[in-house]
Amino acid sequence: MGRSRVFHVLDAIRGIAALIVTQRHLSLSLGLPNSGTFLAVDLFFVLSGFVIAHAYAERLLSGEPVWRFMAVRCIRLYPLYLVGIGTGFVATLILDGPDQLATATILALLMLPPLAYPALDGPRWSLFYEMVANFIYAIAIRWMNPRNLLWIMAGSAAILVAGLRVSGTLDTGWALVQVPVGMARVGYGFFAGVLLYRLYTGAAGKQALAAWAVIACAALALSAAFVPLKAAAMLAVVLIAFPAIVWAGARVDVSGVWTRLCALLGMASYAIYVLHEPVGRLTYAGFKSAGYDLAHSRLAGVAMIAALLALCWVLDRTYDKPVRRWLNERLRAQSTAKAQPDGAIPV
Repeated sequence: MGRSRVFHVLDAIRGIAALIVTQRHLSLSLGLPNSGTFLAVDLFFVLSGFVIAHAYAERLLSGEPVWRFMAVRCIRLYPLYLVGIGTGFVATLILDGPDQLATATILALLMLPPLAYPALDGPRWSLFYEMVANFIYAIAIRWMNPRNLLWIMAGSAAILVAGLRVSGTLDTGWALVQVPVGMARVGYGFFAGVLLYRLYTGAAGKQALAAWAVIACAALALSAAFVPLKAAAMLAVVLIAFPAIVWAGARVDVSGVWTRLCALLGMASYAIYVLHEPVGRLTYAGFKSAGYDLAHSRLAGVAMIAALLALCWVLDRTYDKPVRRWLNERLRAQSTAKAQPDGAIPV
């Protein structure tokens, strides 16, 4: 299957999930419950597995070195990530002082889950699991047949069930002591996405009504985040609903102006995810120092999301894309030089 296919519906779903996570960290302002918003992370993992397999499976199977794949992934994630933890550093220094800031910064730069508060950038913990899953996928891609993927998913699901019985929630993985269950969350979601791609035939029609029905189903499943969920409901959403939504979303498409809307949601999703919490804390800190408390202002929360969307668009155009383009060009030049015989390398 050609890698030129763009999954517009999946882009839209990713953007909606990012906004759900944003609501989680701005819930005091928006006045909405956030008891289950953590489930959006599990949807991200399924989406990521599908899209990574689509974008990189052919290249990895053709012999692309694992180090180069991981370098490409770092180039994709780190530019905006550094903005996020830099903003979080300033916000934490203002709000909480310098205690534990050095340790938090080192862990954040290495993309490791925090030991405890402060985390600098609250949602960043999931990126650690994303990178681990990417690495495992790259080194073991030749063994990633449907049967082995199902074994990974089954083992991960068993750990999720055990963790749920112990803690009563799947809202875990965000601290170093919770790594086993965090690995199970990404182990199920990411490799479910990879399996879905392995089974995907490439058939997709521009069925606008069906596409929006899938997006509506995704929004409905994510709306479960706003109500308290029992254990069985959490498992049903994570193990069944999210993979089904990704499968359906890959099989339909939109056209015309809707492709641009979906592309905008997809473009902004990562920036929103990695920036909203530190930018929100810094904004609250700034207004609080000026005598304004935004913590319970719904209008402030809505304005924050609108401003964040604008900021993400500006950063995408002026910072993220140019920096990633430059870094990818440097990586390609280095790879070309390494591929040349010693005698052909200019002195």
